[in-house]
Amino acid sequence: MECKFFVVINIEEENTASLYIDKEIIEFASSIVAEFDIDLYTDPYDSNLNK
Repeated sequence: MECKFFVVINIEEENTASLYIDKEIIEFASSIVAEFDIDLYTDPYDSNLNK
């Protein structure tokens, strides 16, 4: 069996994001041989950017 934790962070409206994974979560993931897949999606900070 394989286990993977998916974390998706969507940053909008000039907000900032952070991600904190404490020791207990890391130890648990390690004990079940799990992986983390972390995706960051950001909108442009300036809505007037020329594309």
